[in-house]
Amino acid sequence: MTLNDFKSIEGDKRMGVRSLPVQLGPERAARMACWFMALPQVVVVALLAHWGAPWHALVVAGLLGAQFLAMPRLLRDPRGQAPWYNAVGVLLSVLGMMVAAFAVRGMPV
Repeated sequence: MTLNDFKSIEGDKRMGVRSLPVQLGPERAARMACWFMALPQVVVVALLAHWGAPWHALVVAGLLGAQFLAMPRLLRDPRGQAPWYNAVGVLLSVLGMMVAAFAVRGMPV
């Protein structure tokens, strides 16, 4: 959701909306968004590996690696690249969630 806030920083400031990019500035908010997207996926990779789904863990790790390759572009210009990263980085994250869902669907309860 933070990625959507970069396009409206000036309007948010004028209207008193305390979005993360307004409160932290675009650069810090972009770094925070990257961390908050990546850390849970690292945990998912570890859990999938621990639960006996190493191939799924490997695929999620690969998708996360692709996100890491895309993150510098966002971090160089958060305002300008947020829509691009919203399409690319978020897509990779969602694909990782789908892979994880397929992994856990067949696990015993």
